[in-house]
Amino acid sequence: MRQFLKGALTGALLLVFTTHGYALDDATTEGAEAECLPVLSAQAAAEASLHLLIVARCHIGQRARIHHGGIEFDLTVPPDGLIKTVVPALENPATLRVTLDGTDVTSQPLPIAKLGNYIRVAMSWPHGSSVDVTARTADIPGLMRYQIGDESGVMAKVISQKIEPNPAKKVIRLMLLRHVTELGCDQDQTGRIVEIAPDAPPVRYTLTIGAPGCGHVGETLELKNILPDLKLARQ
Repeated sequence: MRQFLKGALTGALLLVFTTHGYALDDATTEGAEAECLPVLSAQAAAEASLHLLIVARCHIGQRARIHHGGIEFDLTVPPDGLIKTVVPALENPATLRVTLDGTDVTSQPLPIAKLGNYIRVAMSWPHGSSVDVTARTADIPGLMRYQIGDESGVMAKVISQKIEPNPAKKVIRLMLLRHVTELGCDQDQTGRIVEIAPDAPPVRYTLTIGAPGCGHVGETLELKNILPDLKLARQ
């Protein structure tokens, strides 16, 4: 397989499902909305994740940039003014920050008690729909893949696996996929990567995939041996 890759370690997720269980204090919401300020709420959710709710009725149609744990993604405020999503946690305690129309709002730190039961690799990319992450083998029990964000903006993608005492599979090998499209086919793409594992600090870095060239439009390039293996057995 052709591989177009440039790597660079520096400092440097997230993802989605719509669901129920979002709540905000009415007084706080009304006060902020009176000044046309976005309101951000984060609550603990299943699978060591966060329920994210952004109330931004004065900003319908505008794009919000959400930051968490070293990654970021874009979401457009829908017609009802409410952004709802679920974000796999990448830190404990966890915080979320939203940037919208020049205003930054940050959630209070939230304990994520069961984060130590998961191993995750998360990433965010501009025009992120053209870069994907997957396991090299299919049908792995319990493996979860998340993605969130506007395809024309920054997207985030996460691979998550719960660690079991005696897993049937000890190691999951990952690879990146670069779907070559007319948008950005002649440009390098630099993404942010975050790796988390139990009993270890998060590892954050940037990764640049070199431009494959527009002669490869329609192809999917497999980039192997770039991301770390997910080691599922507890030590």
